[in-house]
Amino acid sequence: CHSQGKASGELYVRIVVAARRALSLQSRDSVRLNDNMIAIGLGWDLLAGVSAVDLDASCVCFSQSGEVMMEESVYFAQLQSASRAIRHTGDEKEGDEDLGQGDDEIVLVNLGAVPAQVAALFFVATVATEGRSFCEVDTARMRLVEWKSGIERCRFNIAQQGKKHTALFMAR
Repeated sequence: CHSQGKASGELYVRIVVAARRALSLQSRDSVRLNDNMIAIGLGWDLLAGVSAVDLDASCVCFSQSGEVMMEESVYFAQLQSASRAIRHTGDEKEGDEDLGQGDDEIVLVNLGAVPAQVAALFFVATVATEGRSFCEVDTARMRLVEWKSGIERCRFNIAQQGKKHTALFMAR
């Protein structure tokens, strides 16, 4: 676009920043959600000199009678639920793909589309590398984010809680 004259004037910029601190989730804590679309992110960074450790994020669905509903659950080998309400973005095998900045695996959930027969959703982090545990990971965290607003509602520091475990529940 060519201008006939030179633009002049003043430009005023106003920026509003609202700092929000995510809850650091402890056992038996709860958090209220304002959005039907949520994301569970799993991120991890390896200890210096340690070979790759594969962590996996999963969402396991349960019926009212306590039975696992595999068709609605998602994990590294089943990336979408039958209802399409829950989706896994894919398996990351080494962590730290984003240089420690965020989530290596993400599970997206449209809570409004989850079938009525699903009574509970369990979000789980597991160590998929045989013979390894969370103690071989420098940092590991799962976080719950309201998808539309991007607000992180809670964070669970797995490496601090996990120690020699190979699986931990983040949220129900």
